[in-house]
Amino acid sequence: MKKLFFFLAIVAIVSLCREMACTNSHGDLTEDLQDNVDTAYLESEAPDDESKTHESVDLGLSVEWATECLNRGYRWGETEPYNENKPYKYYRDETIKDKDGFDLHLYGYTKYITKENAQEGNEMFYDNKTQLDLEDDAAYVNWGKEWRTPTKKECEELTRKCEIEIKSINGKEGWKVTGPNGNFIFIPEDSRINLMTSSTSGDGTSFVLHKYCDKPGIEEVDRKSWDQDVWPVRNK
Repeated sequence: MKKLFFFLAIVAIVSLCREMACTNSHGDLTEDLQDNVDTAYLESEAPDDESKTHESVDLGLSVEWATECLNRGYRWGETEPYNENKPYKYYRDETIKDKDGFDLHLYGYTKYITKENAQEGNEMFYDNKTQLDLEDDAAYVNWGKEWRTPTKKECEELTRKCEIEIKSINGKEGWKVTGPNGNFIFIPEDSRINLMTSSTSGDGTSFVLHKYCDKPGIEEVDRKSWDQDVWPVRNK
């Protein structure tokens, strides 16, 4: 009887040890899986990963220019592709009730407005911003933190210091833009009329690099809500 009792006790101890080992094993596995999930999530959130998939050319200017534009058109200050069925992000036109119950018509731009361009219908709102914030820059948001939309000054430098000629490359017509150092980029004609800059006068207009003529130039367009190309740049 004592031998039987001793044998049963040994069996119980061995079973308990196996259960504890199994629990520890699954616990470690769960932690490992969680580590992998966290790592994958963090990697998917890293904006600068996109920077590694695009190339730029040093034209001998103050910034490097990308070899291509974003693959969709954008409105000035928006980071999602142009959609004609959606209202412009930073403009409102609505009627609300004031404190006395009367209709109050509010209209105008709600960001990137200078004091002298503040509209009475928008309760004289202004922020004096004339350059895109990075959060509103389609190049930065879609390609990563190395990239951004060129400023008006950088586009003026491109037109002033580069040789620009109409050429056909790989069966496509467009501008061959050759920098002072001999390097070049090619801007196809089949893209949109305007290349966006990150600059505005602080009203409803924005500056663009026009492409409809033999030689491009900087112009001011009176609709930020127009569909425009974004040709990114990055610092050297």
